[in-house]
Amino acid sequence: MKVSALDVRQKEFERRFRGLDEAQVRAFLEEVAAELEALNRENIELREELARREERIAELAGRQKLVEDTLLTAQRLSDQLAEQARREAENIVAEAELQGERIVQQANERLAEVIGQINEMKRQRTLFASQLRQAAEAQLALLDSIAIEAPRTGADNIKRLPRAAGEE
Repeated sequence: MKVSALDVRQKEFERRFRGLDEAQVRAFLEEVAAELEALNRENIELREELARREERIAELAGRQKLVEDTLLTAQRLSDQLAEQARREAENIVAEAELQGERIVQQANERLAEVIGQINEMKRQRTLFASQLRQAAEAQLALLDSIAIEAPRTGADNIKRLPRAAGEE
């Protein structure tokens, strides 16, 4: 049964012959009522403080959960970015390798083309030298034939031209 300070103050006792000292009883009841009021106020204050602290704990727990979720999200994002950067790096390296292979292939093709041109020029030089030799020999043969015919025509003063170096 709950007893309030008002209950204590309003409590009436029956009067009996040779009973207790009424002033002492009233003084004691007043002290009990005052103490009961103080305890009730303290109890109310403690309950309010408890409610405030529980509310603060709930708020902090919510913040803690939010921080944990944020950290977890940040970690996932960091992992995703690292993975994406790794994949991009692999793609860049693969593209660079392909481009390097293409450059080497183009250089080899150009080398083969230049070698072909050099070989063609060598062939043309050989052909030109051969044709020049034939033309020179034809000219020498013509000169020889002119020199043979010259005495018949009375042109004794035409000297024969040397055929090769050192020949007179």
